[in-house]
Amino acid sequence: FPSHDSFSPLKEDEYSDFYPKKEGRFRIISLAKDYIPWKGLQDLADALGRAQNDMENDIELVLYGSKSPEKINGFGYELPFTFVKTPTDEQLVKLYNSADLVICPSWYESFPLPPLEAMACGLPVAALDNEVNRYIIEDGKSGILSDSYHFEDAIIRAKKLNKDDAVYRAKQFSWEAATDQFVENLV
Repeated sequence: FPSHDSFSPLKEDEYSDFYPKKEGRFRIISLAKDYIPWKGLQDLADALGRAQNDMENDIELVLYGSKSPEKINGFGYELPFTFVKTPTDEQLVKLYNSADLVICPSWYESFPLPPLEAMACGLPVAALDNEVNRYIIEDGKSGILSDSYHFEDAIIRAKKLNKDDAVYRAKQFSWEAATDQFVENLV
C-alpha cells in the first residue's frame, strides 16, 4: 500500500521545483512499459490520439519508469512525451501532484500501486475496466473505468472528478485497514 504520510496532496510550491508544468497544458501521467504489451501503452497512445481533438487544452504526456519508449504513435500520429527515469517516491509524489490525471492502461494487474498512489495525492484515475481496478477505483468518483475501445471518453470524463473523492478512496487502502480486515475474517 502507498504510505499516506508520503503520498498525499501537496501545495504547488512543494512540488513545482521538481518538474514544472507547462502553462495551459493538461498534464497526464502514466507508467511506461512499452516492451510489455499488456501494460497497455499502445492503448493509451491510441486513446490520447483520439482524445486530443476533444480536449480543451493541449495534452502534456509525462511517462515514468525504468526504460523510455523510443516513440509513441497514437491513432495515426506521433505523440510527444517527456520521460522521467525511475523517480524516487519523493519525486513521484511531486510528479503526481503536478498532474491533472493519471492513466492506468494495463489490461490486468495483481494489485497495482500507481492508481492508489495517484489517488492518495488527489489525482483522479482513468483506467481500463478490469477486476482489480473495479476493486480499487470507485467508478465515477475516484476514477473512471473503461474498455480500451472507449478509453478517450474515460480520459475526458475523469477530468471532471473531485480530487477529494480520490484521496478518500485511497485512504481506504492501508496496512491498518488490511490488518483490521484480516483480524475480522479470523473470527
